[in-house]
Amino acid sequence: MVIGLDIDDTITDTFGVMLAYSEKFTIEDLKREIKVEHVDDVTNTDYVQAMHGWNNEDELNFFKKYFKTIVEKTTPYFFAVDTINKLKEEGHEIIFITARFDMTTDDGFFDVEEATKKWLQKHEIHYDKLIVNAQNKGEVAEQNNVDVFVDDSLKNCLSVSSKGIKTFIMDNRCNANSNSELVSRVYTWPHLEQEIRKEIR
Repeated sequence: MVIGLDIDDTITDTFGVMLAYSEKFTIEDLKREIKVEHVDDVTNTDYVQAMHGWNNEDELNFFKKYFKTIVEKTTPYFFAVDTINKLKEEGHEIIFITARFDMTTDDGFFDVEEATKKWLQKHEIHYDKLIVNAQNKGEVAEQNNVDVFVDDSLKNCLSVSSKGIKTFIMDNRCNANSNSELVSRVYTWPHLEQEIRKEIR
């Protein structure tokens, strides 16, 4: 079986790290008070922008300053590493499909593919392929013969599901009210493993 996995907020706690740094940025760089507003059905990056009332320039400056740090400081969700490695050892193909992209930061050019490979190596996560800058995850999953796909974005999940691929959405604050009969919701990595094994049988 070919298992396609998003990275941010699917195997990692990216939103938690991003939220902390976004509040630091709002206070220290923008000199504004924190007035967090809940928004629904957006990606984690759009969520942070909306909840702080940033304009596009604010968001760009935030990522120029903290994108590299956020990528490096995220940590795996509980049991994600064990589950991924177990599935890989059993002979399943693991493909990471992420929308992460290269950008010029305050520290210079940031090669997100290289940084992600280093992060995966650091956490001893075994995999077969890494695809970055995946703007249309449905097409990418189809091209790579993915059988099961997991993401935290309903938009991405629906894109993949439209290709006839079994798709799961990893529950989090940003997608709590985003639902579709075409996508199955999972809440933890043990829960996801249980559901993936149903597809293997």
